[in-house]
Amino acid sequence: MAVGLLLITHDGIGRDLLATALSTLGSSPLETASLPVSQTDEPDALLARAMELGDAMDDGNGVLVLTDMYGSTPSNVATRLVRERGW
Repeated sequence: MAVGLLLITHDGIGRDLLATALSTLGSSPLETASLPVSQTDEPDALLARAMELGDAMDDGNGVLVLTDMYGSTPSNVATRLVRERGW
């Protein structure tokens, strides 16, 4: 059992970071996911998707939620997610 890792970032930053880490390490000991955020995305829809991703990764140990820029839409979605789920 391990904490999940969810990256909520602008566009493909999170996806690219995870891909780089996986290519370097070969595998991940954690459940990981990324949620790309574009300027046209609705925050409520992003929150719903983040909840789905996080819930799928949470095996009882919680989920570490990381974002790329404080005060931005990804950060605001992450803050709402943590408040809703208590991670």
